[in-house]
Amino acid sequence: MMDTFNLIAVVLLIVFTTQNQTISSTCGITRFSETLIEREGNFTNISYLLNSTESSYFSDKIIFAFDVCKSNILTRQCVFEWNEQSKEMTSDYWGSEDDAVCSVKSRELSSSTLTWEIQISQLVTRSSTVIKLYLENNTLKESTFHIIRMIRLDIFDPPKVTSLTVDGQQVNDTHLINEGQKVTISCNFNKGNPPVVFHLFNSNGNNLTKSEGPLNMLLTAQCEDDWPTVHCQGNGSELNRSLSFLVRCPPQFVGESVKFVRPQLVDAATFRVKAHTTSVKECILTSLSLDFVKKVNCSLSGDPPDLILGLLFDKEDIHLQGNWTLTLHNEGGFSNTALSFIEASEGLRSVFKVSLPTVVVVTVAGVIVVAAVIIAVKMVKKCKRGK
Repeated sequence: MMDTFNLIAVVLLIVFTTQNQTISSTCGITRFSETLIEREGNFTNISYLLNSTESSYFSDKIIFAFDVCKSNILTRQCVFEWNEQSKEMTSDYWGSEDDAVCSVKSRELSSSTLTWEIQISQLVTRSSTVIKLYLENNTLKESTFHIIRMIRLDIFDPPKVTSLTVDGQQVNDTHLINEGQKVTISCNFNKGNPPVVFHLFNSNGNNLTKSEGPLNMLLTAQCEDDWPTVHCQGNGSELNRSLSFLVRCPPQFVGESVKFVRPQLVDAATFRVKAHTTSVKECILTSLSLDFVKKVNCSLSGDPPDLILGLLFDKEDIHLQGNWTLTLHNEGGFSNTALSFIEASEGLRSVFKVSLPTVVVVTVAGVIVVAAVIIAVKMVKKCKRGK
């Protein structure tokens, strides 16, 4: 029984404290006709049409006032005064800061109604919480007030990721870990106003975790796994973050189990490789039929982990034939793939190896043959005429 009483007391205290905080930041005003959500530093624009025939308030002792609650102090910004003789309304700025613009102009909506359009632009700051528009009647001994609009100002604060860490350390777009190493990834963010929920997603778009507070999760990876990429993002967030993990492992060949190469026709071969670094220690070719090992020139290019290994052939490599094993070494170890050198057909070799002098000789010979045929035909015709 006592526990229940204590619980109710705590709940009432929280509600009372929350209400007091709300009232204390809005100059004691609790009822609002509307709420505007504005970005800090922008001007919020408010307009109001005042018809002279619709209200008995119009007199030279009636003013239309515009107040703003700033830092829990209600401050008069502008006053719009009515002149009964001239039938004109003028605006007068009362604010101590250059943060409001007020104007009034007449509008002819009908011949029987005199309408005035009041326009107000107010700079939005974090300390601005309420805009109050009202008519103040000073014809009686005590002033009376008629509320036109009571606007609650909510400052729009765009949500955004503020930090992404691994084991408490700030990271960039990629982070290197060891195989099997357990790390904690943490995403901190400003959930904004109105608040949004942030999520951690993987590269497939699957939701890993979500919260209105900091996001934390434990992560590990193996060499043979798809290395994880984690995205921290919120709906409408101004800034999201992504992090790809690289795992310190031996390189891994991706794709074809056997690579067929014709060294007589090409001077390089390429392979898809998964690795955490573009650094290469060496590339070794080992013949499966001969007791022969050869070091070859190679390099890795691209952005880890998806890389391209380029294998460069020397002039003497055009004679390589048969099945070989290509071994790629990096700081994490080594990996093998099968490579088969096949001889180009005679037709292909003749196409690729024909030289310019050969072309010239063949062309000249063809021209001589054609000329000889033409001369022979002419001589035969002359002989027939002589007979």
